[in-house]
Amino acid sequence: MRVYNEHIAIDYDATARFFAERGRRLEEVGPLCAVLYQDQKPELAEQRSAHEIATITPRLVDGRAPLAVLDVGCGTGRWATTLDDDVRSYVGLDFCPEFLDEARAATGELVRPERFSFLHADLSKGLPDAVAAGSFDTVIMAGVLLYLNDDDALRVLRQLGERLARGGRMYLREPLGLQARLTLDSHFSQDLGAEYSSVYRDRDEFTALLAVAADATGLVLRHDGQLYPGGLENRAETRQFCFILDKA
Repeated sequence: MRVYNEHIAIDYDATARFFAERGRRLEEVGPLCAVLYQDQKPELAEQRSAHEIATITPRLVDGRAPLAVLDVGCGTGRWATTLDDDVRSYVGLDFCPEFLDEARAATGELVRPERFSFLHADLSKGLPDAVAAGSFDTVIMAGVLLYLNDDDALRVLRQLGERLARGGRMYLREPLGLQARLTLDSHFSQDLGAEYSSVYRDRDEFTALLAVAADATGLVLRHDGQLYPGGLENRAETRQFCFILDKA
């Protein structure tokens, strides 16, 4: 069901079932399509990933390496392997155990794999206690908040601001509604062959949510805008936006 401009709570049990199905299909669709949700268009997943990495990596590193990275929604380890040469430590969080296993395997083949660790996290309950405040100079969260109701999304944003050290940088990528807030409530996707629930906030309300968390934790928005050029977008009602914030 598609719901426009109404604030209804999404069902976290449906989210759990969705990611269980993504985990089961990991080998079938591959580690990149599994997290970028382009099961029918693997070439688009590769193009999107390449564009995001080429666009965002220089902004993340920016002379600040070696980095202490917290990657929330780390998936199968795409950012972990990308930042291999630039990290002194990396902690990846994800809800899907199969994704975490894939990420561990990918980083296990790198030089000094002991720099990388991975934890299971249910963000509807907030960040794990093991993720200490002020421990990271770089935070990444890509495509996560759409699976959280508003109060929980705000709590996670505030917690991330607290985990980020002074002088640190945060990168967020989030799909947002172009014209309106769109909630998919137990919606079946033909492309993914699965049912899921998610919230696509419009840009104004997402920016307002981000501003509340930023004001509470000393974050300053440095950049926001659409991430992909038009040729890499294939959704009529949503677009992927990116946000970069620094902690004063």
